[in-house]
Amino acid sequence: MPWQGSVDVRRGKGGAQGDPGVLGDVSDQQAASVAGEQFNRISRDQLIEVGLNASAIDWRVGVGRLVLVDHCVYAMPPVLENDPWGRWMGATLTH
Repeated sequence: MPWQGSVDVRRGKGGAQGDPGVLGDVSDQQAASVAGEQFNRISRDQLIEVGLNASAIDWRVGVGRLVLVDHCVYAMPPVLENDPWGRWMGATLTH
């Protein structure tokens, strides 16, 4: 039995158990890398570019692995309350 975080390329699934529409943990790592370069913010379009589909994004929001901070802009927890750079980047990504 594979570890829950392993990637099963044959079925196009991976990540945490019950995690829909993801090509594996690589997508989460790529998303974290992009967000890390953007003051912990990432747009929905960027999440799709790294391999997540709409249901995978929604699942991550539902379980707390992503936080919706603005229209189609997400952050990876923890999200700081007083984060002017994060708010600025979020506003930039909405346009």
